[in-house]
Parts: sequence; C-alpha cells; structure tokens
Amino acid sequence: MKKEKFSGYWMAVMCFIFIFINMGALNSLGVFMPSLVRETGYTTAQISLMFTFAGVAAVVTGMTVTPIALRKLGEKNCMLISTVLTAAHALIYSFTDSLWVLYLGATIAGVSIGIGIYAACCAIIGHWFVKNRLMMLSIVSAGSGIGSAVMNMFSGAAIVAIGYRHTYQVLAAMVLVVGLVIWFAIRNRPENMGQKALGAGEITPTETPKAAPSTGLTFREALKTPSFYLIFLAGALGSIAWTGVNMYLVTLLSSNYGLGVNVATRYDAVLRVGVAVFLAVGGKIVEKRGIKFYVLLIGLALSSGLLTILLTGNTIITMPVLLVAVMIVLALGGTHGNANAQMLANSVFGHKDFTTIQAYLVAGANIGLATAALLAAPWIGEDGSTLGCFRLFFICSVLWLVLAFVGILLSPYLKKKKEKPNNGNRSV
Repeated sequence: MKKEKFSGYWMAVMCFIFIFINMGALNSLGVFMPSLVRETGYTTAQISLMFTFAGVAAVVTGMTVTPIALRKLGEKNCMLISTVLTAAHALIYSFTDSLWVLYLGATIAGVSIGIGIYAACCAIIGHWFVKNRLMMLSIVSAGSGIGSAVMNMFSGAAIVAIGYRHTYQVLAAMVLVVGLVIWFAIRNRPENMGQKALGAGEITPTETPKAAPSTGLTFREALKTPSFYLIFLAGALGSIAWTGVNMYLVTLLSSNYGLGVNVATRYDAVLRVGVAVFLAVGGKIVEKRGIKFYVLLIGLALSSGLLTILLTGNTIITMPVLLVAVMIVLALGGTHGNANAQMLANSVFGHKDFTTIQAYLVAGANIGLATAALLAAPWIGEDGSTLGCFRLFFICSVLWLVLAFVGILLSPYLKKKKEKPNNGNRSV
C-alpha cells in the first residue's frame, strides 16, 4: 500500500524559520538599546517606550485586525504583511534620530507581531497537525528563542563592526529575502495540496480528509468562563516580566554592572538558546505531565531566576557559573508570552475554536509587551540603574503563576475531560 504523502513537517520547518528570522530581528532591540541611548542622546526610559508603542500596536492589531485578516486574507498573506512590516521597522530605526519616528517604527513592529507571526504560524500548525499538535506548536515557537539568540549575537558583533544603523539595514534585507521565499512555498492548509491533517483520520471512523477534530469550547463559550479572563490577565502579567528581561538584561549587565556589550550579549545568548530548547520540549512536557505541571515549572523558574538577580545585585558578574545558571533558569521561565498562550489555548479550551482563542490570548500577552516599559519607568534609579525594575518583574511572575494555575483549575473543558476519559465513564 502506497504511503500517503504528508507535507506538514515542511510547513512546520518554514514556520520555524519565519518565526526565527522575524522574532530574532524584533527581539534584538535590547541589544541595540545602549547604542540608541548613546548616539541619539535620549534616556533609557525614553527608548524603552518603544516597547510600549510596539505592544499597544500588537494588542490592538491582535484583538481587532488579526482574527479578520486570518479569515479573509489567509495565514500566508498575513505572514507576507509581517515580513514587509518587520523589514520596514528596521529600516526606519536605521535612518532616523527622531524619537517620534522611532516610536513609529516600534508601532509598525507591533503590528507585525500582532498580525502575522505567532498567530499565523500557529494557525497553520493547527491546520496541519491534529496528532502531535502541542509538540509541533512548541517546536515551531522555539524559533523565537533560537532566532533571538543568533540575531542578538550577530547584531552585537555587527554593531561593533559597522554601527547600529547598518546592522539594522542588514537585518531588514535578511527578513525580506527569507520572508518572500517562505511566502512562495508555504501552504495554509493540507487541503490546498490534496492532503489531510496528521492524525485527522484517527479521531472517528466517519471522518473525511477535510474534517478536523472539533472538541473543546467555542470562542463564545470560552468568553463565559472565568478561566479565559484569568489566563488572559496572567498572560499580560507574565509578558510584563519577560518583556522586562528582554528590555533590560543586557543594559543591566553592561551599562549598570560594567560588563562589555559583547560579553553581556553572550550571557543573553545562553538565555535565548535555553528558551528555544525549553520551548521545543514544552509540548511534550504538557502531553506527558499535564498543563498544570508545566505552568508550575515555568512559573517557579522565572520567579526564582528573577529573585536571584535581586538578591545578588552586581556581585553576580563576579560569579560566571552562577550567572550562567541564572540564565538557564530564566530560560525555562522564558516560555511565557505568545508561545505559552497557544499551549494554554489548546490545553485549557480545546481544539474547536483554537485559532480565535489563541489569537486573543496572544493579544493578552501583547498587553504586557505594551505596558512593561511604562510600568518599569518609575523603578529605574536616578543613576539609570535598572535593577529596581526587576522587583516589578518578580512580582508579575508570581502573579502569573497564581492566576494561570487557578485558570487551569477552573477550566470546564479540562473538568469534562477528567470526568469522561473513556466513553463517558468517570475515572477513579
């Protein structure tokens, strides 16, 4: 019997590369921040507000435009829009010294994040994979961490060699070339290639190639549950904590603690690679141990890593082994945000309306991106030290853990699954 062709893994590879290049370019702002502060003359707090403009744009786009765009334009066309916008934001950063034009570039970056990176790529994975969906979502989302690590190291070295402006121009070219190639090659759904989703035929004997599994809550049903709002709010708080680490870690280690930018960037790279590794195995952890265990694991990791930074202060740079260990622990906690929103959407609310629910939970995470700089600004010391900000990030990480865990406990979908594990027979 001839084996049925399945191209879903190639689609996953392209989604991984797309997230890698786009989020790598977008997440590199923390590496550019010392150069922007030094060469433009603006303060760290003023430059940090770029994260706020990006976050607001991502939230507004994610909650208003993205669900409609995914339905009307399709995922791959949303990815093309993000490609153009990501490249445009980098070019704007490279050509201007105006603070408000920098904010415009950040707004464009936020629209890119909101419309066609995580939401579009994860929707494509949802179309192609029924079986192993969580695992594939986590692997594809790991592109963000690996891309950030590689692009941050590249950007740090390039800034020293050719300056931050030319570095941004190189990033823009890379994003455009890779994005256009992927746009030509990727397909939104298996039906577009005469195929069916992996595992679709294993759900019921009557399932047709075009039929996708439909278990869980609709978006309207999810809106009626406390779980949705708890997890939405938790996503915002967790994103504040993690966005804060993205914004200020390199600045804390280099400008505040005296490490060179290249050295600080190497520690940051350890963090990014760690995030990618933990994201890649996150789906498998959820499948094996459950979403409650996973949330406890990453919540405790993020809060303990931030607490260690607070307790050690600038003495941590004299203990490289401890600093590396903290980066690894923070990396485990760094699976907060967009990638975690998709796993929570799938685990807590099911498959029925996954695309819409995950888009709104991603928007919740983007609220954290939007507000992190504003909330952190009062915590910056008069001498420019960002250590105080990490107190705020620690508080947010603890709140994320509490709210997300309670949201999971209250999930009607998970309660129903627990009550009917085998044809409606209650488990003991």
